[in-house]
Amino acid sequence: MTSQSNCAEIYLNKLLNVNVDQIDIIGVSVALIYSKDIFKRNGDLKLFLKNVYDLEFLPYVTKSRTLIVARVTKELNKLTEEDLHIIKNKIISFFDDSNKNTENNVKFSKKNNANTKMKKWLEGL
Repeated sequence: MTSQSNCAEIYLNKLLNVNVDQIDIIGVSVALIYSKDIFKRNGDLKLFLKNVYDLEFLPYVTKSRTLIVARVTKELNKLTEEDLHIIKNKIISFFDDSNKNTENNVKFSKKNNANTKMKKWLEGL
């Protein structure tokens, strides 16, 4: 994970715990989607949403991260424990494979802003 920003590593470390439940997966998913450090543009989210959650949205949804989060959390609430475990592994593998991220043009910004606050919040859990 050397090509990724520190905030992505923090979120993924939360998922690497053995006892990860639905709330943890939803929380990390929301943090990743809202992160401008990880996904600079909303268009960059399309690949992540397709590969991890197998979701595709109409253009009006992809223009708003709030709508994206609402749709993703709605779908995550419907999943079983086994499905959530699969999603967890997909999130980890999406960010773990640095070659894949480079090939798919996922760009990481170097800004450090609200994600520092999110880091503190996640460490508190």
